[in-house]
Amino acid sequence: METTVLDVDLRKEYLFEGSDEGCLVIHGFTGTPAELRLLGERLHSKGYTVYGVRLKGHGTNVEEMEKCTYKDWIDSALEGYNLLRSRCKKFT
Repeated sequence: METTVLDVDLRKEYLFEGSDEGCLVIHGFTGTPAELRLLGERLHSKGYTVYGVRLKGHGTNVEEMEKCTYKDWIDSALEGYNLLRSRCKKFT
């Protein structure tokens, strides 16, 4: 069964398990993982393990976003990297 956009919470992170070569995709400022979901799906179709991380405060509301700093966003990216590192031997 094919997944459609209507079936997916566009604010949520995603992990597409593939080979031991991983790709971390990080959305833009004020965005969500959905920005790069099609890219993630394409990379996965080529065999990669793909993790689409959600930066802290993004995909929520203005009040939550204002509580975050660039350090929180770096931490979110590092957590995504560490998740992939635990599953993959190589990164693209």
